[in-house]
Amino acid sequence: MQRTMAALVAIFVAMPFISCSMNLNWDSDKPSAAQVAQAAQDDSACQSAGYTYGTPEYQQCLQNLVQQRAVTERVENRPYYVPQR
Repeated sequence: MQRTMAALVAIFVAMPFISCSMNLNWDSDKPSAAQVAQAAQDDSACQSAGYTYGTPEYQQCLQNLVQQRAVTERVENRPYYVPQR
């Protein structure tokens, strides 16, 4: 009886840890609509700049766009501090 009760308590205590470690987002492989729209916009920008789809230059163009967005996002989310005198 004590063994059964100890096992039940151990399972009960472990459940929050197990559930937190599970990936409950079943659609994580699917890109969101915003991601699809952004990819289409990036593709259009790189192709209109003269890069051919699939070339290393095209891939570099896409990487540059992603990096520019990351920098812009960091700058926009940076807190503004007023210096104290």
